[in-house]
Amino acid sequence: MKQTILSAKQSELLENLIMHHGLIVTSGQIIEAAKSDWDYKQAKNLITKLTKNGWLVRIKRGLYAISELSNRVFCRFRLIS
Repeated sequence: MKQTILSAKQSELLENLIMHHGLIVTSGQIIEAAKSDWDYKQAKNLITKLTKNGWLVRIKRGLYAISELSNRVFCRFRLIS
């Protein structure tokens, strides 16, 4: 089963990438943005994981489109009785 929920760090990474680079990013930009939380190998594995889970869409080698985060948000409402 695919994990469709992002961790806080993953969500923050994608939001920062969108703010600084837009919806189209290179693997180098992702790795550079991720270096504060992950080392190089972990960042490469993260790219693979995010691609498999649909958060990144591979356009061509080393170039990705970030999936719209608003389409993936699930809201939970607490009923107050």
